[in-house]
Amino acid sequence: MSLVFIPKIKDKYKQRTPEGKIKVLPRKAKEWTKKDIEMLVNLRALNVPYTEVGAILRRKAETCSMKVHVNYLYGDVAAKRNEILDKLIGEYNDTETN
Repeated sequence: MSLVFIPKIKDKYKQRTPEGKIKVLPRKAKEWTKKDIEMLVNLRALNVPYTEVGAILRRKAETCSMKVHVNYLYGDVAAKRNEILDKLIGEYNDTETN
């Protein structure tokens, strides 16, 4: 008995290697404009879910989430949320006093 393994797979089942390399072209990424980032911050300040933000901006929800995370836009979102709340509270107080 020999210790050498000789496979008994038929030739039609063996993988064939392509003759030439397949050229994979990287797809162009859609650039984020300042308007897109501002809209992202405004929508997140209103607690709009990433799935809906992605649909509005025509991007994936994961892309929107990563943009907030990588650029650390949490502070901007919180500041915008406070600005909206202050405006609403101010309007409410004005209507109460009149």
